[in-house]
Amino acid sequence: SVVRKKIKMSGFEKVEQYQEQGKKVIILLLHNVGLEFAVAAISMEHAMTGPYKVMKNPVLNWLVVRSRMRFGRKHGIKLFTREDGLRPLIRETRAGKILVYLGDEDLGKKNAVFVPFFGVQKATIPVLGRLAKACDAVVLPCVCLYQPEERNYSVQLMPEIEGLSGDDDVADSLKMNQAIEQAIRLCPEQYMWTLRYFKTRPPGEASCYG
Repeated sequence: SVVRKKIKMSGFEKVEQYQEQGKKVIILLLHNVGLEFAVAAISMEHAMTGPYKVMKNPVLNWLVVRSRMRFGRKHGIKLFTREDGLRPLIRETRAGKILVYLGDEDLGKKNAVFVPFFGVQKATIPVLGRLAKACDAVVLPCVCLYQPEERNYSVQLMPEIEGLSGDDDVADSLKMNQAIEQAIRLCPEQYMWTLRYFKTRPPGEASCYG
């Protein structure tokens, strides 16, 4: 397809290697300009599942869901809303699908822990370590970058996040944020900084956004 020709994938041999070892796989994405191309690339090659945020605009929501489902239908892609909870994600991942997870948004104080993100305390949802433990999965960060000279998108699968326990929310969340930082540093200008990642502040701290 036209979209597939615009995508260059690297590091994805790791997926098969871990699966041959009997491990499940979680791919950690981040909000940058190539996000939807990363989802497309993964779903073209692998059976995947993942959560998504229902948008207030029903037309926009339909477009986003349709685009994410488009290339994965032949592999039986299954997406769930955040309101569906973790159980269906765990079920599908244990059954062999790759879980695609986004963990960099600020979703408010509820259920969050504060851990550093580029040296600033950030409200972080401590779910990734629990998912990895529940699914007996490795977590592989992934970043998709637009390459202006080649006019294509480079989807890079990075090394496993080591040391996730599933029992220490703060330590696991810090490891996740550090992995996201490493991915962002590959091309910081392509990260969606406008999403206000620091809008929720610890008690007593003033807003970062004025």
